[in-house]
Amino acid sequence: MSELALLYHDPAVATLGSLYVARRDLWTPLESLVRRHDLKLDDADVYLQLAHLKAVGPFARTRARAASEAGQDLTRVTAVSATRMRGLLQAFAERGLLHLGPTSRGRYAAPRTFEYTEKGERLMEDLWTEYAWLAGRVMVRASDADLADHARVCDQICRNTLALEYHDSGHPQGAGSRAEILHGILKSARGLLGPLGRMTLRGTELTVEKADILVLLYEHHLRHREGLTASGFMSTAHLRDSLVHSMAASSALLSRWLDDMGGRDASGAKPAGRGWVEFGEVKDGGRRTQARITPSGIEVIRRVWSEYVTFAGEVLAGLSGECLAAHRRVNRQISDLAAHLR
Repeated sequence: MSELALLYHDPAVATLGSLYVARRDLWTPLESLVRRHDLKLDDADVYLQLAHLKAVGPFARTRARAASEAGQDLTRVTAVSATRMRGLLQAFAERGLLHLGPTSRGRYAAPRTFEYTEKGERLMEDLWTEYAWLAGRVMVRASDADLADHARVCDQICRNTLALEYHDSGHPQGAGSRAEILHGILKSARGLLGPLGRMTLRGTELTVEKADILVLLYEHHLRHREGLTASGFMSTAHLRDSLVHSMAASSALLSRWLDDMGGRDASGAKPAGRGWVEFGEVKDGGRRTQARITPSGIEVIRRVWSEYVTFAGEVLAGLSGECLAAHRRVNRQISDLAAHLR
């Protein structure tokens, strides 16, 4: 078996990969829907998760607990930093969506309680309606059995990566609905982000976003080696469209990441950097349009990939091969149909 085929031969690795790709392919059509409500997709999805937590989560029980502990739980449950969560809660309150209770003190300072306003409840219902509309179109081919297995995989990912002693349930669409499965894709991918970085990137000086770039360049390198591409260089436009951890990354941000990992460009004008990436054609103004992984970059990403295989196996341990296969089938169907909605 070729090195390219071996890359995703492991069922757990292939399953997480299909989850990331489905999330990426859903991003544009779903963000266009929530934008109607003057929200970014990340913020809208956290808003829905807060709706679950108001009844079963730390805020419902905070009067009997240390406020700092409640704030810490909220960060762990949503995989959103305490600083960002404070900002989101304040922003939602300023829009008249939430009433916030007294704020705790300390490192994990956060409102001790919150209550949805009528306007906030309407927004929550509208968002679930948007999710249900899209889910009905991208999951129309999926069987009920496959959808149940898909939900089972997402549930295990969340239980292994998030503090889900306050597991969400009782949302308007009903447990196991297509809307909840769509929400589960975003939630489980968000939950994976922190553990993924901690468990696979130790000692590399890579972030998850930069590792994403190196993996894509490595895949392109292997395809070129097998004669599947005309050039060993990958266009930066195609690279940006292929990212699975940075769907909203601008061209300028991608260029900064590449520069940080790069060496000299074709003109020799760029000082040597980490040497993991090299550049081909450079447009006026120094804009990179092509990149490829170097031998030192390959060495780094191979070590990371070995850790990733272990990580994927641990996160999905105990799930049957058929359950994982069903999860991948649903994700492929989502990606295929979402492409027509972008």
